[in-house]
Amino acid sequence: PVDEKLLGREFGEIEYFNGGIWATYGTNKICIIEEDSLTYTIDTSSIISDEVISLKTIGDKIYVGSTGKNVIAYSNHSKYTLYSATVEGINDIMLDSNGLLWVCADNGMGYFTDTTNFVKANDCEIDSYLSSMIQDYEGNYWIASNRMGVLLLSKSKFTDLNMSIGMPEAIVNTVYTYRNHKLQGSGNHL
Repeated sequence: PVDEKLLGREFGEIEYFNGGIWATYGTNKICIIEEDSLTYTIDTSSIISDEVISLKTIGDKIYVGSTGKNVIAYSNHSKYTLYSATVEGINDIMLDSNGLLWVCADNGMGYFTDTTNFVKANDCEIDSYLSSMIQDYEGNYWIASNRMGVLLLSKSKFTDLNMSIGMPEAIVNTVYTYRNHKLQGSGNHL
């Protein structure tokens, strides 16, 4: 049976972390569910004033992205580290093979060198409504934009993948690696 305290809530993002399910709800709340029971509720308004819009489990932390410039990295329900970016609307978070924490946002992307130093990726062909990103085994970055398609950031430069293979501009919502293939999901196609 499901915990009665969970009924009637509209959940946003959901991630598994540290033995429990973490789920966003409302504008600034996260609940943690363990063994079908609500064990903790986190109110992020005591840390940031922005709404919570993304969750990402990476290693021994779960990262929470906001509508503003903030990322909260939780080690558990009460221990956290606050990061502050220069881009807003944190839609996805990724740790690359070099140990850099990257974010995709509504107005660009970049990475943290530490909790207070954010390096924005400049001169991108696509820099709006960035929704997700992955890194492949060659160290290339694949970035999806909800408005402009897919961007390939190779070790030397950015490449507009849609243009390079002759695809029309499309709304791309996500990119994913499956069995060494790069997949992009749009409103109508995979």
